[in-house]
Amino acid sequence: RDRGGGFPHPPHPHSQEKELEGGVSGICWRLYAAQPNVLDLTEFSLREPLRAASLRVTFPAALFPFVVTVPAPASTFLFLLAANGSLFQVSIPSPTGGPSSVLPLLSATPTAHIRCQRLSIELESLGQPTSMVAASSALVFGGSNGGCMAVPLSWEASAGAWALQAERAGELRSTAWSLQRLLPSLFGKASLGGVTALGAVRGGALLVALHSDGMLAVWEPVRRTQLLLAPFVGAHPDGGTPRLPPGLRPTALALSPPLAGTDGA
Repeated sequence: RDRGGGFPHPPHPHSQEKELEGGVSGICWRLYAAQPNVLDLTEFSLREPLRAASLRVTFPAALFPFVVTVPAPASTFLFLLAANGSLFQVSIPSPTGGPSSVLPLLSATPTAHIRCQRLSIELESLGQPTSMVAASSALVFGGSNGGCMAVPLSWEASAGAWALQAERAGELRSTAWSLQRLLPSLFGKASLGGVTALGAVRGGALLVALHSDGMLAVWEPVRRTQLLLAPFVGAHPDGGTPRLPPGLRPTALALSPPLAGTDGA
């Protein structure tokens, strides 16, 4: 299916009005199932009309249906993973104020705003990548075999871009998943389903992974330590906490702040 999303522009550092801080301007992105190598960007504003506010970017390979946004000092970066193992980062510059669009700048100098790095070797252990999220200065990838891989990010001010430290990439391993990989003859089928969705909480300090079999894992990505692995349960009108109904396969994960009056756990 088609996938889309968006983000508000950050406020311009010299803007007196800080109109963008209120979320009145930003970028929408869209990926298409029928054209998996195409990314459409549309700039929106709730206050001013925009000129030339749409841009289509065509990549050399099909893209997986997930996009991650990572902020930077003067721009926002979109990270997209291609089926051939290439990771693209697209720099969306911050606006300079006024109703003019930032997309023509990206279109005029694409090589300065789009970078590529190969991660095919690092991601081989995941089977097929299924999801991606930014957490604790790293990009974390979920895989079809139930594993997760963290690739650290570092900001290079001279290049004005994020650098992926592929040499420091490491798996987030649960005990059950590690034993199955080391001793497949004893443990047989993997005990965890594929990762269907990833989410970051507490500013990226914690990572939540939802698996296709209904298992929920919580990680501390900096230490690559698993804090929780348990069946996902939901509230029940009668007060019970049943597991997911048979045949229901999770496909998305949404996280919200703690409710008022709770301890925030």
